[in-house]
Amino acid sequence: MPSAALRSAVMRLVVSVVVLDVVAIAVYYLADLALQPTSIRYPFFGAWMLLTLAVVLTGLHRIRVARVRRR
Repeated sequence: MPSAALRSAVMRLVVSVVVLDVVAIAVYYLADLALQPTSIRYPFFGAWMLLTLAVVLTGLHRIRVARVRRR
């Protein structure tokens, strides 16, 4: 049975990724990035991917720490 800390870390990871995606999609549509040239869209997508990577790596680190502490 997973510990409360592990469940909390997993939930935090999932919520963080969902919130980041919701914000990025909102910015994409509110700024009409679909109509902008690729010189504007591609850096936006790159920043979105790097932020997602940072959130996921941080979340996975928290999950690992929670698993190690459970032992």
